[in-house]
Amino acid sequence: MKTTVAKAMLPSVLSPLHELSETAAKAVLAAGDIQRKHFGTGVEAELIHPKDLKMVVDRECEEAIVAMIRDRFSRHRILAEEGGDLGGDGDYLWIIDPLDGTVNYFHGLPQFCACVACCYLPKEKPLPAQDADLLDSILVGAVYAPLLDELYVGITGEGATCNGKPIFCSPNKHLSEVIVALSFGKTNAVIDQMAELCRLLARRARKLRSFGSAGLDIVQVAGGRFGGLLYRGIHIWDIAAAGAVLKESGGILTAAVQQDGTWNIIAAAPGINSKLLQIVSVPCPHD
Repeated sequence: MKTTVAKAMLPSVLSPLHELSETAAKAVLAAGDIQRKHFGTGVEAELIHPKDLKMVVDRECEEAIVAMIRDRFSRHRILAEEGGDLGGDGDYLWIIDPLDGTVNYFHGLPQFCACVACCYLPKEKPLPAQDADLLDSILVGAVYAPLLDELYVGITGEGATCNGKPIFCSPNKHLSEVIVALSFGKTNAVIDQMAELCRLLARRARKLRSFGSAGLDIVQVAGGRFGGLLYRGIHIWDIAAAGAVLKESGGILTAAVQQDGTWNIIAAAPGINSKLLQIVSVPCPHD
């Protein structure tokens, strides 16, 4: 099956901001085609960690995304999950997660996506891979879930869309009215923390869900399917693109960099945000 959502929603006359968003959208769609092609074919993992793994598909998607960006914006800087700092000397930085939800992908689960964001970053500034202010400088973000055939795009000041239609966060104001997503993380310390938060949330939220793809989960908050989410121990490429979509849909992203360089985040609809912040402020065993 080929991508069906690409051309109809991309503008024919592009401003500089729309050039960035068009490139981000086309890049995640290209990665999605690669993901779809290999999905369910028994692709082997090439690097396995206790709670994570990497596949050839990750690298193939990243190469396709990078090539598309370089073809359009040859001087822009790029930060990618697999390749790291890929250089460049322009005033823009692209942040790439070529396959978010690799463990799901490997096990045949459909919750995965490709994520591409672009932010304005003057070339005289060093690449701030873990700078908390970086999220505020993001101009556009695109997330594509190929098995859902859903393309999410957020453009600063212009709103957020899914397959070209505007999306908004849930209007609900009570945890008992919404689903909350979370991830149990990769380290024992984070697993223990999230297990305690899960116990607290399970008593308050309508339901809890753990799907294991931060980018896809965040845009589900943007589209109103989830009221909020909690993730700990994730990376900037997990949240940059989806965070742009969330903010443009009216949502709130609270993110904090940890000493190990990972991020703890809360993504929520406006009416739910304070409720999640209150729960997270309750001390956990290993905080």
